[in-house]
Amino acid sequence: GARVQTSPGGVVAAIVILGAFVVASVGFANGMALRSKSIGGYHTILFLMNLPLLFLSSALYPLGTMPAWMRVVALLNPTTYAAEGMRGALFGAAELNLWLCLAVLAGFAVLCTWFGLRSFRRLV
Repeated sequence: GARVQTSPGGVVAAIVILGAFVVASVGFANGMALRSKSIGGYHTILFLMNLPLLFLSSALYPLGTMPAWMRVVALLNPTTYAAEGMRGALFGAAELNLWLCLAVLAGFAVLCTWFGLRSFRRLV
């Protein structure tokens, strides 16, 4: 099994990475909920997005083992940066730089929060 090999700084980095990914996910989910015509439509959109985002990221498969086309898609997927950032912070075994992961997730969190707020303003 995997053994956690980190320092207190790695734990802090993991918490920041997870927090940024959660903020982004909540902002996006709120934006989609506010724009959906029904609860069923909202759930359909999110369910149709969740599995492809998971399977087309490096959460389950290492980037180095992916075919070239899948690696390109994975590098466009924010879930990859969350998975690689957590892997780097807690296990020291990421294929992407920790600072790159933090920067991408921070930008994604800002973008998704903006989307959620804009959706709310349009509704109100």
